[in-house]
Amino acid sequence: LVGGTMSFEGFYDRTLILGADVVLATALGANTSQIITCGPEGLAVGARVAMMQCIEAKYEVNTDIGQLAMITAELPATGAIGSGVSLHPLETELFTSTGTGVDAGAASANGGFAHLHVTATVPAPSMVVKVQHSTNNSTWVDLITFAAFSVSNSQRLELAAGTTVNRYLRTSWTYGGGGSVTLAVAFCRN
Repeated sequence: LVGGTMSFEGFYDRTLILGADVVLATALGANTSQIITCGPEGLAVGARVAMMQCIEAKYEVNTDIGQLAMITAELPATGAIGSGVSLHPLETELFTSTGTGVDAGAASANGGFAHLHVTATVPAPSMVVKVQHSTNNSTWVDLITFAAFSVSNSQRLELAAGTTVNRYLRTSWTYGGGGSVTLAVAFCRN
C-alpha cells in the first residue's frame, strides 16, 4: 500500500510502561514518527506482519456506566505500509544466539527495511541485534545491524533501493550481559 491508516480498538489498560493507555496516550502527544509492527496472527517466526511509521492522529477512552472501558486509536502512516515477516517473536533473551531462517522463496533486488522493538530491559543489559541473509539457509551474512541499546526502544533501518536481499532471513543477537531483553524483529522486502 502506498499509504493507509491502522485503526485499533480494545480494552482499556493503564498498566505502567506497556499498558495500552500509557503507550497510546504518550504517542498522541508526540511530534515524531512512531515505528509500528502489527502482527494480526501473532509474531511467531515467519508470520506475516504490517510495518509502518506513523504519527498517531486519534486516541479515545470510551466509558459507559456499568460497562468495561474501551479504547480506540487511529494511526495514519507517514509513508507506505509494508507487508513483512516476523523474524523474532516478542520474547525474552538472556544469551547470544541466532533465530530460525525464514524462506522467502527467492532473493529480491530492491532493498527493504527492518524494525526492532525492545519492550523491556531488566535491569540494563547491552545487546546488538542483526538481520542476516543467506542464499542456502546455512551460510549467513549480516544485512542490517541495529544500534546497540541498553534500554527499551524501537528502531527502523532501511536498505538502499537496488540492494539484494537473499532468499533466507534470520535474526542474530549478541548479548553483553547484565540482565534480560524482551524484543521483536521484523523485515519487509521492497
